[in-house]
Amino acid sequence: MDNKAVLRERLFKLNDSELFHKNNPNAEKRLKHPFEIVKTDNDEDVYLFTFDDHHRFNRERYKHTSPYLDNTQIEIIKHSRYSSTPMHIHSYIEMTYVYSGSAVAVINGKKVTLKQEDVCILDPNVPHTILETTEKDILINFLMSKDYFSTAMLFRLSSNSIIYNFLIDSISKAQQNDSYLIFHCQEVQTLKDVIENILCEYYEPNICCKDVIDAYMIVVFSELLRTFQKQKFEEKNASKQSYIGNVLQYIEEHQDNCTIQSVANHFSFNPNYLSRYIKQHTGKTFTDLIQELRFNKACILLETTSLPIEAISHQVGYNNLGFFYQKFNKLYGQSPKEYREKIKNINEKYR
Repeated sequence: MDNKAVLRERLFKLNDSELFHKNNPNAEKRLKHPFEIVKTDNDEDVYLFTFDDHHRFNRERYKHTSPYLDNTQIEIIKHSRYSSTPMHIHSYIEMTYVYSGSAVAVINGKKVTLKQEDVCILDPNVPHTILETTEKDILINFLMSKDYFSTAMLFRLSSNSIIYNFLIDSISKAQQNDSYLIFHCQEVQTLKDVIENILCEYYEPNICCKDVIDAYMIVVFSELLRTFQKQKFEEKNASKQSYIGNVLQYIEEHQDNCTIQSVANHFSFNPNYLSRYIKQHTGKTFTDLIQELRFNKACILLETTSLPIEAISHQVGYNNLGFFYQKFNKLYGQSPKEYREKIKNINEKYR
């Protein structure tokens, strides 16, 4: 599906269920497919949606017979309008993108308003629902298996950047506290276009479509990380506090020649204060961060080149190969050779 206009027409077109509920607003709203009912921690009955349920449902809905989407670990579903889904939990991670209009979600008993171009990421096993939507409200649900989200996405994003590592850790902690996260992406110009590209690949699967979707999803998550950083910066700025993310980004951008003194000068900090500030917010010293950046670079070289490990050690500033091996094992719990093999196996698995 090359024509974005065709895609948009498809998204806004009412399907049979939507037409029925639009014309019969008082009709009983039932799920078309039988789902298991389970008890929540509060002893309430909710539906349990599994990834396999949706996989089968999507194959029936879109009549997918293409082998290019077999064994996929991501499913994409357009939310049905004019009807509300019963309270439910699911065994996968769900990312909802508000393509058009708005929606009100009820998550753990709390009403949450989602605006156009917001993204909401929801943990598994969290009771939630979307209240009734109208014709202009187009929501796209991305259902991701835990393996897909943690291995294919976050592993690739976090393996080569201290700022990405910090942001991902912050996002994980925030999501543990609230069970969901909302990213306000109205100023992210490229996101809607990327989402549309994913949908085109998904609705009309062709050779290499899984690889293309994976590549686009990395772009999506990269933009969410940037949005998260911007939101945190604005929160800290409003309270007239410094944001550690800016310090980490500066260190990363000037890693080859920065010192604790030069970073302190840039942010008008006392060097001793900056050392304590970095330790407080990251749990690491300035020296730890510089070392981490060197080994991140080593990981990139292990992933993308066939250079001998000794040559990689020299290239990132370690002439003592034994010391390089020792530090690498301490950081990653495996040898450089084992790391290279692991990355190779992951890439082959999702190819």
